[in-house]
Amino acid sequence: MRKFLKRVLHFRENDTLIIAVTIVYSLLYMSFGSTVAYAGVYTDSAHGNKLYGVKRASMGEYAVSNCMHCHGSEAMAGRSVRGRSLPTRDVSSREGNICLDCHTDTNSHQKGGVRNRSYSFRAGGWTADSLDSIQKAFSFTDTSAPSGSSHNLDDIRRFVSDKWRGRYRESSNPCCACHNPHAAQGDPFHTPDSAKRASQRGWPLTLPGKRGSKVAVDILYGDNTSPNERMNNHTYQAPYRYNRIGQNEYEPDGSITTDGSNLTDFVAFCTECHTRSDDITTSNQNIMMDDIGGGSRLVRIDWNLALHGKADGGGKKNPPYTDAKNYVLSCTDCHEPHGSPNLYLIRPEINGASGVALTKNTRDAWNSLCNKCHSSKLAAPYCPGDDGSKVCSGCHYHGKNF
Repeated sequence: MRKFLKRVLHFRENDTLIIAVTIVYSLLYMSFGSTVAYAGVYTDSAHGNKLYGVKRASMGEYAVSNCMHCHGSEAMAGRSVRGRSLPTRDVSSREGNICLDCHTDTNSHQKGGVRNRSYSFRAGGWTADSLDSIQKAFSFTDTSAPSGSSHNLDDIRRFVSDKWRGRYRESSNPCCACHNPHAAQGDPFHTPDSAKRASQRGWPLTLPGKRGSKVAVDILYGDNTSPNERMNNHTYQAPYRYNRIGQNEYEPDGSITTDGSNLTDFVAFCTECHTRSDDITTSNQNIMMDDIGGGSRLVRIDWNLALHGKADGGGKKNPPYTDAKNYVLSCTDCHEPHGSPNLYLIRPEINGASGVALTKNTRDAWNSLCNKCHSSKLAAPYCPGDDGSKVCSGCHYHGKNF
């Protein structure tokens, strides 16, 4: 094959080899009856968009969205190449992961930089949030944010490479556990124009267990190319956007849609890993559940039995929820997907209101969180025997129904 490519394409450098292999492989793959044309998928992605796609500022000779910005020799400088010319330098650290070369708050390699806002900002409309990068979101466990929490890249890498052997290797980039870099679409910045927000929505996720699948419906999750990929697969009520309580403006896009038909089914997505049977361990003290799950194991989740899942939650609820109906919540209704200044990845804005400051495991902190949706406070008769020291998390948490 290499000799054939030399004759046909006359490449002389490794960069040209990468392009040649990509072109020939794509042509052969699409010619022999593949179920998805990757060229079309990539050009529809955030990285492959011809206007704002990947563009390494130091590689000006290549056009926007060109593969070389990630796979060229300069892009891979200092990274080991393991068989397929992929950048794999120390993928589990924030300093070494190539994705964070661009998705960072300072010194981004992307021309013009990249701004990735929090979910509270994008879906909740809480524009006061200053978080503006994925790298910063993964840094909430630093000493500068002692009460913050983040998904841990090394934990993710170890977990997925063990659970889905063959789809992931120990050298696989942990970002790829949730995102297919050649297909992931952008989710737009907040804008006051709700119609524009809805029209610009993108779908950035791929189910972890579908990594590498060539079936078109598996490439992205949430885009509804197959049924039941969105939250209207459950009995769902969308929360209010920030400062819009009592008004018809709901997450995630500020529209009047309330049934989750415009939101990825995060219950199905997150419980690909957070299951009732899988052990997820972490050294992150701010997301450990020592007093609940035991040791460094996170609490296992069975959303079919959980009170915020399909079990009957009961209790007094604040609008837009009603007491008469049990709702299945989306994980993102309460949690940031990458990291948060709060414990347990809790969002700083929930159901139209900010002020969630879960920096200490105290009564007031948990009341601040739970009372965004529950009107009953932590006091008798709701908690018989309360001596004034109990916190909501003592009895109510994923994995236990009180």
